[in-house]
Amino acid sequence: MKDDLNELEFAGRVRNVLNQGATALDQKAALRLYEARCDALRHQAAPVATLSLAGISRALTDSLQNHYRGILAFMALVVGAAGVQFWHNLQQADEMAEIDAALLSDEVSPAAYTDQGFVEWLHHLSEQDDESLSE
Repeated sequence: MKDDLNELEFAGRVRNVLNQGATALDQKAALRLYEARCDALRHQAAPVATLSLAGISRALTDSLQNHYRGILAFMALVVGAAGVQFWHNLQQADEMAEIDAALLSDEVSPAAYTDQGFVEWLHHLSEQDDESLSE
């Protein structure tokens, strides 16, 4: 606390000396000092792009607020892509269920479809049907 009082006393003395010297300045020098002060204040108010632990949450919040439209568009794209994938998988499952139902309700056993001789016989029958249709 004693150091704080010494610093405040020192700052007050410096201010008094500078104020006494400022009254003796000509108009041109005073204008240049005013412009330099305004420029320094503009630079001081500019945000500094530094990373610190205390500023991480603010930086993330500012970044999210600045890019919320892009983030929302990306999220909509992800949800849409997931929806399309889900719908495609559902359609594929329905097609597989139809094939399974057809195989199970058919008079021919499912093992017959893997027999090469049965496949050739079916191919031969379909060729005969094609010939009879062409006539």
